[in-house]
Amino acid sequence: MRRLTRRTLTLTFIACASSCRRSVDRPVVADTAGRRAPVPSVDSGVAADSAQIPYRLDQPSDTAQLRRDRFISDGPRAWFGRTRARITAAFGPPDKIEGKASATEGGGPLDSLVTFHYPRAEFAFYIRGNAHEDLLLQVTISDARFLKSSPIPLGSTVADVRSYFGDSDHGETSSLRYTRPGIGDDLELWFEHDRLVKLRWTYGFD
Repeated sequence: MRRLTRRTLTLTFIACASSCRRSVDRPVVADTAGRRAPVPSVDSGVAADSAQIPYRLDQPSDTAQLRRDRFISDGPRAWFGRTRARITAAFGPPDKIEGKASATEGGGPLDSLVTFHYPRAEFAFYIRGNAHEDLLLQVTISDARFLKSSPIPLGSTVADVRSYFGDSDHGETSSLRYTRPGIGDDLELWFEHDRLVKLRWTYGFD
């Protein structure tokens, strides 16, 4: 089966959802048409995700750096799982499902980009060809009910978030971004009146 390259997938996803922004090999930074095919349904060949058991990210024995890395690279994937079946099991059927077929190199089976929309939360998946293999690509959350296991709750101040990430910058900002260089996992955070109102994880993969 032919697979999209990371660069091709990223460009396609940005065209599909303009709110998606990512950086693959960027250091930690603060302040910052093809053929179409039916999109697979929620229960259409969804891969089992039995290895993904939600857990609280911060463990007593974790170092500060490990906690930060796990929050960026795991987050919702650890709390809820990384497949459509797991997200549906956690929150019920989404209010809306958007899908876009994406051409693959060499004209192989079409890959799909599928987004689950819930009130104040979105889960975007990359589905590889006719294998229907789920890869959670992006999660956007602006509701506290989705962040019960998060070490950084909504309402946190800019200073609180910077302290958690060991960020020595100061001053007001409306957004922060933290990335794990070489891995491609990316976390963006938005603030209003110095309070955290939204988070977005974008996950890299090979």
